[in-house]
Amino acid sequence: MRMLVVGGDKRSGYLARQAEERGWQAQGAWLDAFDPAYACAWPQDLVFDVFVLPYPHCERDGMIQTPLATRPLPARDVAARVPAGALVITGSLGDVLQGVAQARGWRVHNPGWEEGFAVGNAVPSAEGAISVAMASSDTCIHDSCCLVLGYGRLGRVLARMLRGLGARACVAARKPKDRAWARAEGHDACDMAALAPRMAQTRFIFNTVPAPVLDEGLLALLGREAVIIDLSSAPHGVDFEAAARLGVRAWIEASLPGRYAPQYAGCVLLDVVEEIVADEAQAKPPALFLP
Repeated sequence: MRMLVVGGDKRSGYLARQAEERGWQAQGAWLDAFDPAYACAWPQDLVFDVFVLPYPHCERDGMIQTPLATRPLPARDVAARVPAGALVITGSLGDVLQGVAQARGWRVHNPGWEEGFAVGNAVPSAEGAISVAMASSDTCIHDSCCLVLGYGRLGRVLARMLRGLGARACVAARKPKDRAWARAEGHDACDMAALAPRMAQTRFIFNTVPAPVLDEGLLALLGREAVIIDLSSAPHGVDFEAAARLGVRAWIEASLPGRYAPQYAGCVLLDVVEEIVADEAQAKPPALFLP
């Protein structure tokens, strides 16, 4: 099986390297700051079973995301090189490649749609978030009041890690079943509507909910040393303008797996690539033999 990894962050570099170790005929391109062997040039032979482009965003302003390349890569160059009908694994496509993908019949898969990818990335995301929290404060996570907003894949892993560090962790969730699971796993839990009484004592808040949760009224109840780390996708869960007015430290931490644990994240991505390739192979119609 042949794989070409084009652009992306360190996660993509480790993906190409680990694919080779697993027996793939894998090559990298526009990753030369990660490995000089992954130069900014297209292979002469572009017959590959799968093309892996950057994740979570493939292109912006007509350029492929290539933070580890010494030369830029226009999206139109990718459009001209990736063959019709190719299996392409990538994040969100921009204006250039979206239309090309449809016109050329690319079989596009976003890893973010796969359950295994989301669950696998919850671990480096949680570790990265806790690392950021530790670096942002003069105190310990241990014995600190930590509030986890949301109890999905990431919220569950994060609450467990915080508890393992000795934090006094509380999970806030809208669904009664999520609060029940949180309590069954040893955490304190409350409804999102019952956050106000907990704000003054909370030192670290980790938001995983991609919807407005912390408004100006709740933010005003926080102590001056509180820290808010938003791990959600847009539109995010914090009123950042209100936080700035109130002097509350709050910011977004995006793409944590690729930034804080790229080797682990590359392995998670490779597992998903292999699953997608296997599913695609099974989905192909059987050959028709006529007597």
